[in-house]
Amino acid sequence: MVCFETRPDIPGFLLQPFRKPKRIRTAFSPSQLLKLEHAFEKNHYVVGAERKQLAQSLSLTETQR
Repeated sequence: MVCFETRPDIPGFLLQPFRKPKRIRTAFSPSQLLKLEHAFEKNHYVVGAERKQLAQSLSLTETQR
């Protein structure tokens, strides 16, 4: 969703949309990539305990993965 800042002194068409900052992309090491690819070959949707265990084995948070 894009929101526009409210400023009575500036016409609406001149305002820049307010956007969330982009998330920084995680740079995976070659060994992490191999483990991730292997995990996704077995199961395209890694969730729950398996996701947590995979993240720990790769020294990542669950959201980085």
